[in-house]
Amino acid sequence: MHYQQQLPLEIAIKRAVEIHDREVRELLELEACLPSFGEEVDTELAKYISGMYAWIRGNLDWYFNSDRYHTIERLELVETLELDKSKSNMQVLSNMKLLLPS
Repeated sequence: MHYQQQLPLEIAIKRAVEIHDREVRELLELEACLPSFGEEVDTELAKYISGMYAWIRGNLDWYFNSDRYHTIERLELVETLELDKSKSNMQVLSNMKLLLPS
């Protein structure tokens, strides 16, 4: 968003957080609404959902650990978040880890 839509970094971060939070809420709401399909299917479904969370977490871990994204822009983003200890930026960091298995 920062590059593609030419948004200031802070606004791009806030919009990305809003999109992320909306998607996480929808996922959790869908999960909470699932009916029971019987013990066998419920067990398989739970494994599938766990796999979805692992996939999300794996993508996040890959992003943070991949040299591909160790750029000046990423370092600037980290510095921006570290310098501004405001509630909204702390929320960005906590939301990135929200509900994802470690």
